[in-house]
Amino acid sequence: RRRIESGKRTGAAIDESAKAYAELLLGMAVDLNRLDNRSLPLSMVQVARYADPRNAAGAVLLALLLEGRGRVAEALDVLGTVPESDPLAAQAQDTKARILVDEKRFGEALRLAQSAASARNATVSDLARVGDVYAGMKRYNEAADAYTRAINLARAQGLTEELWPLYLLQASALEDANRWPETKQALQAPFFTSATAIPSRLRWARKPCRNTTRTPK
Repeated sequence: RRRIESGKRTGAAIDESAKAYAELLLGMAVDLNRLDNRSLPLSMVQVARYADPRNAAGAVLLALLLEGRGRVAEALDVLGTVPESDPLAAQAQDTKARILVDEKRFGEALRLAQSAASARNATVSDLARVGDVYAGMKRYNEAADAYTRAINLARAQGLTEELWPLYLLQASALEDANRWPETKQALQAPFFTSATAIPSRLRWARKPCRNTTRTPK
């Protein structure tokens, strides 16, 4: 959204035949994967990536398919091809962190998350990802603190649509840490009474380290 507001191209326009072909293949791959086809979806995504190597959605989808087939190392390599400047870079990093946590490679996951969160241009997603990793490690106090930092940044930047899912994640971490009064306080945040729509980020379901990233089926 911020790229659009600042007049920058998102790279999402389907203005070339190769992009259109890649998008068609990606859509077909998702549909076939829902039918439990084990071979065609992967092949289609690989062809789509060949047709349009810049398609970050194709990279994320390929990584999820590879992970679902036990090819974790390849999945992580594919996610590493998404440049930091891409609009889907945060989703790629979320997916990578979640895979590392699922594989119990906690040190790598935490280094990945903390590296992005410590950058001068760290985003709300970067700060929240640290909370995701800590939650996956069952270090709930640190997860709650990380979500608090993400909430503070979202408030400072006026990103009100980010607050609702962050308050829920903060409350979940506080509950898991047996910090009941603070849990209640988080759930009584004024934002809840004024929210009129579910933000897109909640529909995508942050908290990848708790297996809420939607893997195509």
